[in-house]
Amino acid sequence: MWKNGEFVTKWKIHKLDTAGYPNLTGWQAWGVNDYGQIVGIAFDNEFTRAVSPLWNPRQDGKGWQLTMLPPSSDYPYTFAFRINNMGYIAGAFESGDGSLWLPRFWKPLDLNRTTYSQAIELPVPKGYIGCEAVGINELGDVTGDCYNRKVDVAARWTMKDLSFSEILGFPGSLSFAWGVSNNRIAAVFYVGSKACPADTYGSCGGAIELH
Repeated sequence: MWKNGEFVTKWKIHKLDTAGYPNLTGWQAWGVNDYGQIVGIAFDNEFTRAVSPLWNPRQDGKGWQLTMLPPSSDYPYTFAFRINNMGYIAGAFESGDGSLWLPRFWKPLDLNRTTYSQAIELPVPKGYIGCEAVGINELGDVTGDCYNRKVDVAARWTMKDLSFSEILGFPGSLSFAWGVSNNRIAAVFYVGSKACPADTYGSCGGAIELH
């Protein structure tokens, strides 16, 4: 890390435990909370299955303890994208042919967060085929995207009402809400609209306050 052009701090890279799963050759860490819990995905060589590891800090301070989040019996791919400070995890299940994504979240079942619930379903809005849940804050807001045969657009849910879903209404045929702050501000990128002038990457960024 640098500050005002001056070197400040260097962090030591730590290896996360992957022992006990020899058939899983690819591992990625995608989200971390303030308590040091880390979530991600692990997959085999052919990517015929993907599961979601959870690393919990050991009580002795020496590394992390690996566990797996409960997968789906119907979908071979499980993705855990983000984890909040309460230990709730936003993610998705994917079908084997990649045509269907379904938004899910997991909640801890004990104070030490060593065991987790089966994935809890978030609703797919009417008129859409599937969704994925990617961002989560401490208030239980969840963000991501939903798609049908014409568009793939930013969406949101709340863990306080599991019947609620909402399309965020950004312009264009493609938008995605990557994350949401504790002030309920969701960050979104979008493309395919006159409201987004063409640039090098063909996309624009925006934000929306959730109500």
